[in-house]
Amino acid sequence: MLTIENCTFEFKCPKTWQSLQPIAGIEGARSCEVCHRLVHRCLTDDELRARVALGDCVAIERADEGSVPRMLVGDVRPDWR
Repeated sequence: MLTIENCTFEFKCPKTWQSLQPIAGIEGARSCEVCHRLVHRCLTDDELRARVALGDCVAIERADEGSVPRMLVGDVRPDWR
């Protein structure tokens, strides 16, 4: 479960997780046809930290107070920790 709330996106992709193409054989990764990169869904803080350290695009679920959770997709700033 993600508990990190203060990460900052350097780039927020206009695509949604649902609109990205699933990759056969790679669970939790999808392909973005706009930037031609893999996007990795992060479900835990450790997964997020590892993907950010590798410079990967990520998808994380976020809910602003009182709103429905949504998936944010993009690059998290490497200095957010």
